[in-house]
Amino acid sequence: MMTGTRLGKTIQVIARVIEGKRELLASGQSDGFSTATLIVCPVSLIAQWAAEIRSFTLHPNVIEYHGPRRPRDPDVLASADFVITSYSTLETEHRILTLPRSGKSKTAPLAALFQVKWRRAVLDEAHCIKVSTKKQAVACFHIEAVFRWCVTGTPIQNGVEDMYSYLRFLRIAPFDDRIKFNSHISRPFKSGKTQDALRALHTVLKSVMLRRAKGAVSLPSKTVLIVKCIFDERERALYTSLERELQDDVARALASKKFATVLVSLLRLRQACCHERLVPAHEIKAELLELNEEFSGSPVCTIEECDAELSSLTGGTEREDRHPVVTAHAVSGTKTGRLSAKVRKTIELLREIQARPGSEKTVIFSQFLTMLDVLHEELQAHGFRCVRYDGNMTKSQRDASVREIQLSSRCDCILVSFKAGGVGLNLTSCNNVILTDLWWNPALEEQAFDRTHRLGQVKNVHVYKLVTERSIEDRILALQAKKRLIATRALGSDDVAMSRADVVSLFEKVEAERP
Repeated sequence: MMTGTRLGKTIQVIARVIEGKRELLASGQSDGFSTATLIVCPVSLIAQWAAEIRSFTLHPNVIEYHGPRRPRDPDVLASADFVITSYSTLETEHRILTLPRSGKSKTAPLAALFQVKWRRAVLDEAHCIKVSTKKQAVACFHIEAVFRWCVTGTPIQNGVEDMYSYLRFLRIAPFDDRIKFNSHISRPFKSGKTQDALRALHTVLKSVMLRRAKGAVSLPSKTVLIVKCIFDERERALYTSLERELQDDVARALASKKFATVLVSLLRLRQACCHERLVPAHEIKAELLELNEEFSGSPVCTIEECDAELSSLTGGTEREDRHPVVTAHAVSGTKTGRLSAKVRKTIELLREIQARPGSEKTVIFSQFLTMLDVLHEELQAHGFRCVRYDGNMTKSQRDASVREIQLSSRCDCILVSFKAGGVGLNLTSCNNVILTDLWWNPALEEQAFDRTHRLGQVKNVHVYKLVTERSIEDRILALQAKKRLIATRALGSDDVAMSRADVVSLFEKVEAERP
């Protein structure tokens, strides 16, 4: 299992695969397994894996196994050096594998991925399987391979429970057994016997985990600054009014155990810290009623999954959390002429960056496409040349944006959605990062920052986290610090997410902080 920053992990895996194949061929041994390596990763990283393999190896046989035209012959896959597929494709083929005989096609080999005995299986961004009951995780558990790797920069996102999925995939006894994992780690941790649980967890992790840190590699410095944004009088009045209205909704929701309302309210306060266009106030009440109705029967395991499901109900995770009513066309055609605190601060920072000697470029991250719409519109109006990178663009459009920020001296910044560009993207042409809205898990923020602070960067990197004063963001920032401390004890990393109690605590402090 390989954790830590993404710095060079791909190259290290490729090097180990090539070295292992050379050792196998030299030994002349045959154990019935192929010499092929299976790489499982998010769809957005398939092309990057293929490109890196071709860059660092001589004449590799690489198969990008994704889409309707993928080869269905398992012998073709077994003869390759690398087969790169997505978690969704693996899940689809596992579902085919488990269909009753009557539901299977008789015309072509099915579930080819599961008909190959792999030499090595690598899960990139392995936290995708952190919930062991999810279909993608179950599919991964059924891969047959001699050697297994989990590669991730954020191994723990929900808690120590995440470790069970990795240990099960890696087949690390005895904790790949759910009963033993619960007995020695999960239950003691939950019951307050954290020392016993951590002792057991640390014992096994010392044997199977390689933690990679940037300290071992010479890189330019990275400075992270918290930049305070101050509402003007109108913005403060709007935010305070929304906060009071939602506080009442949250109190009633907690009493009736409608947790969806709590999360939607938190989402709307976070969006209100960005720009008023993200929160059409007249729709809040109707939205909460609709979401509680739709969400009431949904089985939810974690805050992240709950948040993702709520996002899908408010506009769809595929649409990157854009509010369903506010489209790019609507934003462009309905200008208010009013800059929010965060837009004002972003413009101010870009002016400062422009004034520095030499040429510097900037990455601007947001979780909300509507915020990127607003920023794109306003930054261009203020003379900045910007390009976009988000999940609603085609791959060729995203690639064109990356080329422009890398090669064009006239391009000042690239606006990136957190979901589409938080991992797997190389933006070392930029040495400034502006994060317009905070994320629960500070380790996921670090992964986004590492799009610039990685091998190939030659300039010092400056990261600016925009935080609105006297708002929900102050409390999220404090919660991040608390989570870093907890994670350090469990894993020696920054990787952890929110509990329900954490979410509720953010609202419990609202009354005390009002002026």
